[in-house]
Amino acid sequence: MSRQRVGQQIEEGTVSVNRYVVCGPPASGKTTWVEGMRKPGDLVWDFDAVATVLTGISGHDRPAEAIGILMAMSSGMIQWLIEETTRHCNVYMIVVDREDARAMASAIGAEVITMDTDEATCLARIDADDGRRAVAARQREAVRQWFRSS
Repeated sequence: MSRQRVGQQIEEGTVSVNRYVVCGPPASGKTTWVEGMRKPGDLVWDFDAVATVLTGISGHDRPAEAIGILMAMSSGMIQWLIEETTRHCNVYMIVVDREDARAMASAIGAEVITMDTDEATCLARIDADDGRRAVAARQREAVRQWFRSS
C-alpha cells in the first residue's frame, strides 16, 4: 500500500482526525483495509455498501437507476467535506479510479491510500466471490485496465 499526503491532518487538542481516500482495483482490499482502520463514529463512503443499503441487493450487481442516486450522494458528501471540518471522526472515501482519488483528496484535504494488491490476487478474489458473479467479467477487465494504466 502506498500513501500520498494531499491534505492536512486536523488537530484539536490531543485528538487528531484524518481524511483518507482509499483507491485500488476491484477486489484489492479497499473495504477490508478501511474496516480494519475505522473506529466507531468514523465516516465511511463505500459505494458498494451504500448501494446494498439503498437497493437491498447485496453484491455488486445493482439497478442502473441506483447509480445516479449514488453519484449524487457521493457528490453531496464531498461537498459537505469541502465546507465542513470534521473534528471528532476520521473520514474514509473508497474509490477505484486513481485520478478520481487524487482529485477528491485534493478537494477534501485527504491522504490517498493506494492498495498494493497484485493483479493475480485481485482476479482470484473476483473469481472466488459469489457476490461478484454477475459483474465478474466487468470487474476482471477493470483490474486488467488498472494494471495496464499503472
